[in-house]
Parts: sequence; C-alpha cells; structure tokens
Amino acid sequence: MTHRSQKLHTASSLLLACLVAGLSACNTSPSGPSGPGRLEVSLASPNGSEGAAVIVLKGSGLFELGGVAGQIFTARSADSLVAVVVLDEPGVIKFTVRVEDVAVVPSARVVEVAGADNQLRTSLAGYEFQVTALPDASMAVKDAQE
Repeated sequence: MTHRSQKLHTASSLLLACLVAGLSACNTSPSGPSGPGRLEVSLASPNGSEGAAVIVLKGSGLFELGGVAGQIFTARSADSLVAVVVLDEPGVIKFTVRVEDVAVVPSARVVEVAGADNQLRTSLAGYEFQVTALPDASMAVKDAQE
C-alpha cells in the first residue's frame, strides 16, 4: 500500500468511526462582521507539524469545506460536519468553511490527529482552534453592483 493510499484508508476509517461522536454547542460572536462568508479554521498543535486530523464542527448554517493543502472528506450529521483533513505535506491543519453567518462561530472539537509520521497522537491535550472570519468576495461584488 502506498503512503498516500495508506493515509486515505486511515482517513476513511477515522471518518466512519467519528460519525457516532458526541458533539458540542455552537457559539455566537458578539461583535465583528456578520452575514454569509467563510471562516478559516486552523488547529494549533503542541506537537508541531501534523499529517491529518478528524474534526467535528457543530452549528447551524454550515456549508462546504475547502481551502486545504491536501484532501478533505466530510460527512454531515444534523447540524454538524465531521471533517477528515489529510495534508499532502505535514504542516498546520487549516481549512475554510462556508457559513450562513460569520458572526455565528461553530464549535470545533478534535477527535483524532496523526503526526507527520502517520501515527495517531496518544494525547489530544494542548490542541486549540483558531477561527477567523474571511470576507465573502462574491457578496462584496454583489454589494458593490447595487
């Protein structure tokens, strides 16, 4: 099995296992931009570069995920998305999610992380999410035309 197919096999196995994971509530941002747009989600790791992660996002108005330097696999469950992010090269786990309202920040929970060596981390302690609202270029163009 090649390194890439091994990662894909691991990712799909993790995705299936995570579909039954428990989920947290969403948070509302009290200030800043609102309306449709994208959120950039990055996972700060206490271990440096990572190879893959399984992340659960929960909240209303979550649409497609993208913007990853690798592959992303998703499964929808009620008001949540389970994402398996597999990087082409080890680094920071980072992706975007299109949302109905950037002022409503979904909760994020890390379920599994694989290091640069393709081995699962034995502890998830110290991982933190950073979420940044990105302007929605399509909405800005539409507003400018009105």
